Amino acid sequence: MVRRTRLIQELAQQASSAGIAVLCAPPGFGKTALLIQYVDEVVNDPQRGAARLVDADHAVLSELSIQLEGIAGELAHAVRPALAIDNVPAFPDADAEAFAELLRGLRASGVEIVIACTPAAEGLVRKLGDAAKFGAGQLIVRPREYAEWSRVLSISGALDVYALTQGIPVLVAALQGMTEQAVPLPQPIEGYAVDLYHAILAELRETDEERYTLAVALLLAGSGRFRDLARAGVDVTAPALRGLLRAYPVFGEDRTAGTFACLGTEGGARRKMRESLAQEETATARRVARALLKAGRSDQAVTLVDECLAPKDAAASVDAAPLLLAVRGHASFVSGVVARRKEARASGRASLPLELAVYASALTVGDYRLARAVCSELRGRTGEVSSAAERRAWKDARVLARAMGHARGLDLPELPDKKGRGGTSLGVDFEAFELHARCRAALIEQGTWTGEAERLLEHVRDAGGVDDAVDIPLVLLRCDVLLAEALMGSLGHIGKDDAELALADRDLRERKLAPVVSYARLVRSARRLFAGAPLIDERAFTDAGTAALRASDLSLQLLATVFAGWQELVQGQAVNARFRAQQVLKLVDDDQPYLQQLAFFLERVSHLHGMSRGAVREEAGMLDLARTDLTPAEAWVSACFLAAARDDAELSAWYSLHKETLLEPSFRLFARLALSVLGPRADALRRLLPVTLAPYYIMEGEPKDEEQPLFTLIPPEYPEEVGKVSIRLLGGFSVTKNGHVLADTIWRRRKIGVLAARLAVERGSFVTRRTITEELWPGLDYTRARENLYSTLSTLRHALGQRRDGPQYLMTQGDGLCLNSEYVDSDVVRFNELAREILLGHLKMSASQLIALCLKVEGLYLGPLVVPDRCNIPYFKHMRHTLQAKFIDCMLRGIDVAIEEEDVNSALWMVEAAFRSETGREDVVRRALQVYEMAGRYGDVEDVYRMHRDYLFKHADRGPELETERVYREIENRRLRFGA
Repeated sequence: MVRRTRLIQELAQQASSAGIAVLCAPPGFGKTALLIQYVDEVVNDPQRGAARLVDADHAVLSELSIQLEGIAGELAHAVRPALAIDNVPAFPDADAEAFAELLRGLRASGVEIVIACTPAAEGLVRKLGDAAKFGAGQLIVRPREYAEWSRVLSISGALDVYALTQGIPVLVAALQGMTEQAVPLPQPIEGYAVDLYHAILAELRETDEERYTLAVALLLAGSGRFRDLARAGVDVTAPALRGLLRAYPVFGEDRTAGTFACLGTEGGARRKMRESLAQEETATARRVARALLKAGRSDQAVTLVDECLAPKDAAASVDAAPLLLAVRGHASFVSGVVARRKEARASGRASLPLELAVYASALTVGDYRLARAVCSELRGRTGEVSSAAERRAWKDARVLARAMGHARGLDLPELPDKKGRGGTSLGVDFEAFELHARCRAALIEQGTWTGEAERLLEHVRDAGGVDDAVDIPLVLLRCDVLLAEALMGSLGHIGKDDAELALADRDLRERKLAPVVSYARLVRSARRLFAGAPLIDERAFTDAGTAALRASDLSLQLLATVFAGWQELVQGQAVNARFRAQQVLKLVDDDQPYLQQLAFFLERVSHLHGMSRGAVREEAGMLDLARTDLTPAEAWVSACFLAAARDDAELSAWYSLHKETLLEPSFRLFARLALSVLGPRADALRRLLPVTLAPYYIMEGEPKDEEQPLFTLIPPEYPEEVGKVSIRLLGGFSVTKNGHVLADTIWRRRKIGVLAARLAVERGSFVTRRTITEELWPGLDYTRARENLYSTLSTLRHALGQRRDGPQYLMTQGDGLCLNSEYVDSDVVRFNELAREILLGHLKMSASQLIALCLKVEGLYLGPLVVPDRCNIPYFKHMRHTLQAKFIDCMLRGIDVAIEEEDVNSALWMVEAAFRSETGREDVVRRALQVYEMAGRYGDVEDVYRMHRDYLFKHADRGPELETERVYREIENRRLRFGA
């Protein structure tokens, strides 16, 4: 029990002053605990000490009077005695008057009295007008008390106690032991909330019918605004409602916002209350459902109807708001109503509102066959449209069809005008539909954006937003805004918006709104594509194009195809990207100039991506550089070709002439994609960009040359970690742990080092015990060799410092052995990873990056792989040759790029490194001749060629290859021609 010191002190003070104090609150508000603490306070007061606690539950007035008078006699000689009476029943009016007089008589005899009752005894409370009163609002746990309650009950301070319990003591106590927010709420809290509401309803049913009806309406609605209940005929201004909320503060009233929120969660306490109340108060449940629909709270209305009401009530709900249910994503509810109608074999045709609901719902889920069939039915029922509500629903259905369905046979006919029958639409939903259709078409086809969508969304947000989880037109409009940001050259808050779209995607999928899902996926993936974020939805553009094709939305289909092409180009599939661009160019119309621009730009960049340098120079020479009336796409295409051809003078002039067109903000993200895809070919163009605008055109993840130190031997992805072991095998054998060389004598044992080296080369892969025994002890039988292996493994674990409770450096699995890659590293592994990037992943790197990576390999490769002495193990010899070949290939790759980039110093360094490793390879000799010529070292050219020729005649009995001789003769001819 938590001691409520401040409240007890206030109660004692008020009771002492007035002589009588009344605690009036519903069950669960801690009245009994408060009386016990009050009595304890009096008993422990040295100046008083006499107090009694009486339970008057279900007491009869005559018996209770005798009991109280007897206690008063016992306390007659005490100093300021106290009498606490708990659970005072709701006496009839005459008995209440008599009981009040009895209490006054006891007060006159010097007894201090505190009674506790529920609001059902409100008549008695009114008759005790001269008593101090404590209502339910004063008994809730105040914010300043939360710290004490949390300490005593071990409740985490991170919990939002008021949101979970509304400060009701019994619910706060139910949080005992909770350390984190639980979803759903723990069962005890939900159970206490249900019990509390049942007790309140039982009390109200017997004492106050008006308040009971109000409480039922609040519980059926669960949460919302009081004005919504007014639509159900509830007088929210009546004194009864104010009295209910004051006496029973369990409905989460927010007077400022005019809202309420009952205790518990939708799937917990609220659902249980709805189910029990709807069976008893069906009429009230129907009224609340209608009120929720009128207020636009379709999610709550559908939940109430679906869980608690009969099928005929569900049909009536659809008739009341056919289009609202469709645009809020309740197609499954509508189809359920139709299915139940068929099961009941209802006679006659479905109501006109029901058919409109089916038609609109079919459009929202992409069931165009059903929509077309129902549309055909509705065309024959135009004469049945009579009421203003039906005309309004028909008009709104036509708006929805224009926004969601572009195929033939989906348009409803326009109704003939009837004076005074026009009505208005549902409001913002269908205004958003019209705006979506108009703005998206202008954006995709013309590349224009007016900002109307943002203004409408801001208006909705300022008005309080929408209470339902899904609002299709607003979702579509929000996607339009996000797509426009990207196409107009700004990505906004990519992380926040990406999370918003992911959350919307979940809700849309739950309601099977396929067309909206596909559009949201397209927008999300397009923004991630422009931002250079990792690909997480590879089929987003393809699926969006398919959905647009089914809806006959050609513009969206072509845009999805363009995006799919860019995605493929980023992945290196230039042929596929160009094919998609050519498809769009064939299908696009002249009245869609923006799509034409995007497709043309994609086609040209894809073509440039796969061209040889000679072809690029040839095509760049054919460009018409005198043109002035250019679109941004055309200006960027010419700039990209000039940059790739290295026509720096022409590129500089072109940039100066068309600077404004090139830097057009609406095209910068497509230009950024092109620059990223073209890589080093666009370096000259990147250098021309203004420093202030460069970040808009360079992907955030693209490395910069100055950030790549040339001689960092170990890249940053290999940090030293506590317990980390590194084994060096290239150019010598050594073992380090935590950065310190292990010099223990144990490593001098030959087999220990051989086994460690053997497993280190295969780090992460298991090697069978039989393979190791055959390699290390080939002359021994398997049994003896295996015993030696066990001893060697034990010694190796000891040498590495492996303990049972520490890092496990050596792992076993079945008959296999391996070193744990999490704790053991080797220069061979690092060398292989860098070589893989150089030899297989060079298309993704710039020239300077590739050169830097080759120099890192040169620094890492300190010499050939160690081959153990006196161990004739073919595996080591094979791996030594393989790694040496990889090293030479990496050096040759780096030399080629350095020659192309005219980076003489790097080329010389790598040539000499290759020569140190291998002097007999013809391709190494040829590269050396070329590099020495670039450096003007013709003497070295002569020396290298002569030594290579002599070496071959001596060891291979042949001369250099014809290609090597050709290279040498060409260099000699150039030297003689220019007099070098």
